[in-house]
Amino acid sequence: MSFFNWRKLNFFDISKDVDGGVVSKNLGECQISCTTSGRGNLIVGDTGGNIWVYNRHWESTRLTQNEGSVIQLVLPRQSNYLFGLSEIKGVRCLKVWDLEKDFGNNQVRVSDLCLAGNPSDPVCLAVNDNLQLLAVGYQNGAVVLYRGDSTKEKGTKQKFLLEKGDMVSGLSFIVTSSAILLYLATTKDVFLFNVTVKDRETKLVLDNLGCEPGLAISTSNFPDAHFITGQRDALYFYNPEGRGQCYVFEGKKKVMKWFRGYLSVATEEGNGKDSITIFDVQNKVICFSAPVRHIFSLSAEWGTLLLISSDGKIIQLQEKDLQSKLDLLFKKNFYDVAVKVARGQNLDKEGLVDIFRQYGDHLYDKGDHSGAIDQYEKTIGCLEPSYVIRKFLDTQKIHNLTAYLQALHRKGEATEDHTTLLLNCYTKLKDSKNLDEFIMTKDREVDFDVDIAISVCRQAGYFRHALALAEKHKKHDLYLKIQIDDEKDYEKALNYISSLSPAQAEEQLSLYGNILIEKLPKQTTNILKDLVSKECQHPELFIPFFIKTREGMLDYLEHVVQVRKLVPPQVWNTLLEYNLHTYKTLENPADLRIREEKIMQILTSDTSNYDPDQALVLCQLNHFSPGFLYLYQRCGLHQEILRYHFEAGNYEAGILACRRFGPQNPNLWVTALQSVASSGVEVPQNYFKEVLENIEKNRLLSPLLVVTTLSSCPTASLGVVRDYLLRTLRVEETNIQEDTRILEQYRRDTEALRETIHGLRTEAVVFQSTKCSACNTTLEIPTVYFLCQHGYHQHCFQSLADNEQECPKCQEENKKILDIIKSQDAARNQHDQFHAQLEKAENGFSIVAEYFGRGLFSAPPSLQPINQGSGSSRDLNQAQGIAENMSSLNLSEGRMRAGERAGLTAPILESEGRLRQAAGSAGRRFEEKSEGRMRSEIKVGRLDVEQSEGRLRADMRGAGVKPNLESEGRLRAGQSSQVPMNTPSDARLRMGEGSRLGGSLNSNITRQKMERRSPIGYGFQEPTISKDRISPQNPFGSPDSGESLSESNPFAEKQMKQPRPSSHLSSSVGGSKGGGGAENPFGGGGGGVENTFGEDYDDELNPFAD
Repeated sequence: MSFFNWRKLNFFDISKDVDGGVVSKNLGECQISCTTSGRGNLIVGDTGGNIWVYNRHWESTRLTQNEGSVIQLVLPRQSNYLFGLSEIKGVRCLKVWDLEKDFGNNQVRVSDLCLAGNPSDPVCLAVNDNLQLLAVGYQNGAVVLYRGDSTKEKGTKQKFLLEKGDMVSGLSFIVTSSAILLYLATTKDVFLFNVTVKDRETKLVLDNLGCEPGLAISTSNFPDAHFITGQRDALYFYNPEGRGQCYVFEGKKKVMKWFRGYLSVATEEGNGKDSITIFDVQNKVICFSAPVRHIFSLSAEWGTLLLISSDGKIIQLQEKDLQSKLDLLFKKNFYDVAVKVARGQNLDKEGLVDIFRQYGDHLYDKGDHSGAIDQYEKTIGCLEPSYVIRKFLDTQKIHNLTAYLQALHRKGEATEDHTTLLLNCYTKLKDSKNLDEFIMTKDREVDFDVDIAISVCRQAGYFRHALALAEKHKKHDLYLKIQIDDEKDYEKALNYISSLSPAQAEEQLSLYGNILIEKLPKQTTNILKDLVSKECQHPELFIPFFIKTREGMLDYLEHVVQVRKLVPPQVWNTLLEYNLHTYKTLENPADLRIREEKIMQILTSDTSNYDPDQALVLCQLNHFSPGFLYLYQRCGLHQEILRYHFEAGNYEAGILACRRFGPQNPNLWVTALQSVASSGVEVPQNYFKEVLENIEKNRLLSPLLVVTTLSSCPTASLGVVRDYLLRTLRVEETNIQEDTRILEQYRRDTEALRETIHGLRTEAVVFQSTKCSACNTTLEIPTVYFLCQHGYHQHCFQSLADNEQECPKCQEENKKILDIIKSQDAARNQHDQFHAQLEKAENGFSIVAEYFGRGLFSAPPSLQPINQGSGSSRDLNQAQGIAENMSSLNLSEGRMRAGERAGLTAPILESEGRLRQAAGSAGRRFEEKSEGRMRSEIKVGRLDVEQSEGRLRADMRGAGVKPNLESEGRLRAGQSSQVPMNTPSDARLRMGEGSRLGGSLNSNITRQKMERRSPIGYGFQEPTISKDRISPQNPFGSPDSGESLSESNPFAEKQMKQPRPSSHLSSSVGGSKGGGGAENPFGGGGGGVENTFGEDYDDELNPFAD
């Protein structure tokens, strides 16, 4: 093949003197002897023994100087070691430099390569990329292979591959996936050595045509050839199989270089000029060709091709960018080359599609429609198909359109419209062959929408193809639609359905069962029966198919209930409905009896699963009385059964129904009475009596309602109800007598209880028990007595009692009574429960009486209203008598008011505020003044009243007179040493009241006699006051509660040093030891307690002084 047949293009831009004369300046008078490149550097060796390293910016560094001529430089790919063949003093040796170290001190190896006994000099060398193999070629044709680390002299082993021959022109290592190959070119031959395995090297002669030195190079990323040699007439390519392609290229070759898939060749043109030609061997394009000045070497670095002359002049060839190259190709319509170039430089898919589109448009414009379709097919998936389809819609281009549409379907990019268009193309062309191939091929991969294809075939009248498609792809609904709607072949449709699985057959029959039942009723019914007998899940779906044929419906439904265990209610309901409809139309008594038996069998069978409500409606609509009477009974509608019999005038059957269902529903007798009374028909007397007896027995109606009900019956006489009324009156009279007796008994018991309570309040209780109620031994003091006449040892009581206020033996019974009272109190406000029970109760009066006893209808307790009268004399008399009442009763105002609220004392005491309010409403001023005002008037001399003991003592001390007055406490202390004082102090009286009021342990303990006892004082017996009755206006609680003794009550009766005795733990005999004792902080020394205030005590400063 000749290069001259290739297309010539210009893919490179040329630039001269890119180094700015730096290389020439560094050379001086020397000449370039060799070059190499790699790792971003251009490395130049000259005849003066200098090695220069240039970076991208043409900054130079000298590696060595004046060490002899440099013959060859080799820099393996991805390596930082530079190998050089140099001549030092006439001896050629191998030098190795480490470029990563500082220059001047980076030489790592110097080795003499001359062979012993062989005067031949080495002329070239090659190094493997991993630096483990080194090959050296000699002038006499010998080739030596060194194995080991090539950067070190020690440890390597050499082997002769060739001992002699023609001079070596070039060496090159090629590494494949399975072997390491060494290509060797001499001036006359080309060899291939397989050096993969040590000591097992093999040799292969590839060609008997050698080359001149410098004209043998290796390729990279080019699978068709590994090694290229240049002859004067041609370029030869070699691979492991031998010599490959040969391209004719005339001219004397000076140097060759492989660069980015391009082959660059410099040829000598004469007259001191050379030419450079760059070939794209893979795409068969001459990418650049131009005459240049004298070229000594070619190097490739920084993405450019460098043309170097021996005097250091450098010309740079810069490859154009891809888009510029494509634009150049598009202008010349070299679309096929553009595709190859784009693929070679890994252009993305979108870019390639655009090239294919332009290529297709170019071919379409030239009239090459088939070629255009070939290019358009390559755009499928990226280019919109409508862009292509619009170009080929003419009838003359339908073949090309069909081809494009077929390609769309093959690549799975076709839509429903494309399938439709393709099938239309087949039908327009009458191309049954392609249509059959497109549709009927069994093993053909489906690359179209089957539903669309079937639809198009149906529209075009190709029913056979449509049926074949539907059957092949199991489109059952479309197959049956074509057979039934288009072909009208119902028998084939039934046969096809019978071949389907039960689930699929059920689905298809639900769609086309109506038509098939109409056209082939018997065959379709048989298929439905077979389907139901298998695994049909929904037999009720086929019921609408038989609406027009009653016999077919009954036949199908009876078959369903016979063969199926679980039958849906809809099937039973429909079967019952059709039997009732048939029963209604029959006239022959025998047929009626048979049909009635069938219907009742359906209703009464245990396997029947019908809806009772719907069945009842159907029986009523069809007037089938045995059916709805049975359903009434099944549903518990006994009232309806009774109503039916009485409306029909069949009183005997009605009474029988009452007898049968009366125990379950006693109100049937009431309904029977009302029905008989309202009918106005003569009814036998025995029926009346039976109804009344059952009403009386079950107490369903009151006698008044019975008489009222029968009063509207014209046939009912007094003789009918005479016995009933007599029995009722006797029972009522007996009940009245019994209630009267019980009331009288309750009255007597109540009166006895009241007398007992009165005696306990007003009379002394004598305890005569001598044995302990707990241990049944003789009582010994201290003992505890209760008003229930039970007595206990103190230690027995403490071990048995849960609290100190109740008798252990009576506690359980009392607790029951209290629980009853509490439950009644809790239930008194449950109005909703009362109304609910009242609605459900048979005897409403008993419920009302029960809740009346609980206090539901009682008014809540309320405070007595303040008298708003106009200042009556009674209010003033009460106000004036407060002090007398207080002193006579020895009670505080709070205790008296508590007793008044409890209802135990007369309301004789009102507060000062109420009295003042009453006086103000009477139109006059209330004259009684508070103690504070009276004391203030005394100080200014406006009021002359009796002074307190404290003031008298103070006046006597001021007048120099010794006071003769002594305090009550001192008098009592003095009397205690002489004779007992019969009058107790007010504090003792109040303590006595508190001890008598309570019922605690101490109040019931009988103590031994003490040596010194205070006389038992008289006092007022305080009433028992309920805490619930205490007014909320009292912030200190009830008088008997512990609340009134707190420090927050300034009016409390204070006790010093000892806590106030509990109202239930005080002695039953009297007070504690001593006269005034510790209870009186202001008294004398009778109790051994002195007045802590001494003579400085001032009554004026005591707010509680007289």
